[in-house]
Amino acid sequence: MKELALLPVIPIVAPPPGCGLDGVIVGVCAADLYLAKACCASVRRFMGDIPITLLADGRVNTSALESVFGAKRLAVADAAPAELVDIGRGTALPKLSVFWASPYERFLFLDADTLVWGDVRIHAALDRFDYVAAHQVPTPGLIPTEKAATESVFDVAALRRFDDNLQFLNRPFLVTGVFMARRGVFSQERVMEIVRQRWFKASDQGVINYLFLRSLQDGKPSMGGASFQVIPDDGGILEPARVLPKGWNQPVVFHWMGKKPKFGRPAGMVDDFRREFLRCSGRRHGLQLSLRGEELAVLFRQHWTSVRKRLLVVGDR
Repeated sequence: MKELALLPVIPIVAPPPGCGLDGVIVGVCAADLYLAKACCASVRRFMGDIPITLLADGRVNTSALESVFGAKRLAVADAAPAELVDIGRGTALPKLSVFWASPYERFLFLDADTLVWGDVRIHAALDRFDYVAAHQVPTPGLIPTEKAATESVFDVAALRRFDDNLQFLNRPFLVTGVFMARRGVFSQERVMEIVRQRWFKASDQGVINYLFLRSLQDGKPSMGGASFQVIPDDGGILEPARVLPKGWNQPVVFHWMGKKPKFGRPAGMVDDFRREFLRCSGRRHGLQLSLRGEELAVLFRQHWTSVRKRLLVVGDR
């Protein structure tokens, strides 16, 4: 694939002493199961037999991933309190439960729309930090203005009524589909205190950004970060030669946080790992047809859900 040919070969580098992870948690729901298959395939290719747990939100059949990659399943309903599930219905907010319900002491969390390229354990400085942010490559994004903060992090006016001395201007802005942490870095009580305020933006992103910034200012829990998250900026189709700096040779995580690869908008890199999942499951023929069929099923499910919602509104009138 053209995209893969353009990617740098990541050298095998042993993590520094004390660095490491006990497991990887991948968030998955029915709508992004096809992407989670690629994500887990990339973890297996680059991180070997590291344990994988699927944080399953709602009714999603993860049996194939469990069988092919030996992944374990953790249901959101079992990990998150009912209040968090209720407030975060239809969003990624319930994934905050990994901070206290993670089956691993030291873990990497990945949204389903990510791929690892190289063994990112080299960035897991959890011997020195309780949380390691995945900053954007090559340098962390910053929160430049109050307007920018209100658009994508938190409602500044509401935040100041809760915490009037938080310093956030020109501080790191975290895209929270990728991070490393120690279990317990943020307690359930602390997370729920913030969630109940409802002044955060982009569900979990606003909450984690606040907790990160507050901890940086307080000096505890200890916050760290490394630049290893790559976010495509070309409408969802990754062009590695354009998004990775020349000469880059460190492990990274690619994150399609905006437009997702889907039917009519494929991304060759994602398709490669989806085919790898199929081959690992024993499939040898019709792989490309299977990918497009899976995407059509997702598209149909999304349209049917939208139609049902409109019909319910009409029925309530």
